[in-house]
Amino acid sequence: MKTLAGLAAVALILGLLWAVPPRHAAAPRLSIEPAQIAADGNDTATLTIEAPGTTPPVITVLPAHAATVAEISPTVRGFQATIRAGVTPTTITLRVAFPNAPSAGVLLTTQFDPTDSAGDGTPDFLRLDSASDRRAFRGWFTFLSEIQFF
Repeated sequence: MKTLAGLAAVALILGLLWAVPPRHAAAPRLSIEPAQIAADGNDTATLTIEAPGTTPPVITVLPAHAATVAEISPTVRGFQATIRAGVTPTTITLRVAFPNAPSAGVLLTTQFDPTDSAGDGTPDFLRLDSASDRRAFRGWFTFLSEIQFF
């Protein structure tokens, strides 16, 4: 009986010595360059994310339609993401999250860009330069016309 109690005590002590407290991962380090871009739908900023691991992060844009994450690519020290501005001037919060780690955030400001390269009074961000823009406008305009008619 004493031998069993002694073995249990030794096992308990060894278990306590070898027990490793759970490690909490650090939040990723973020930087954005430039911190201010034009709200023209084309301007971009580069978000640098320093974090260990190979799993790409989840990047959340708030407000949701103020910008888009165009690309996420791995780097030596983490990841790099290209953030494309929308057309609404605002302050954007970019939240970066990895599994089992606290999230981090950084601010990006988009400013109104009244540039009119054609000189006709219409700002460049309102132009339908791409085929997808023209197709989306025709669909939206047709929808509004049909709603009015029916």
